[in-house]
Amino acid sequence: MDKLRSGESHYEKKLRKQRTIEKTEQELFIDKMMEDFDKADLDGDGSMDFSEYVRKVWGEMEGDGEEVPISLRQLRREFRKVDLNNDGRISRREFRHMAEKCFLAASKD
Repeated sequence: MDKLRSGESHYEKKLRKQRTIEKTEQELFIDKMMEDFDKADLDGDGSMDFSEYVRKVWGEMEGDGEEVPISLRQLRREFRKVDLNNDGRISRREFRHMAEKCFLAASKD
């Protein structure tokens, strides 16, 4: 196997470069999600309560011209999945964790 001056093979260099590209795509996705979080955090306290969450989700659906196909009960269930410490608020950390999981799930498809 051909080695470069750095001691890594051409294959290893290509693989490292590909991982960098993938990481960049993930970072761009998460940055966009965090911008959305900041817009939804209407009171600017660094977290999203349930009413802010509802406005965010329903606002996105209505903005797409769709009927809102999700009930408040379903939204409450989804909210609780993201609210990892069950304090009734989604923190930036909890939202970022959810965004990372969404990206990984979408990239598997």
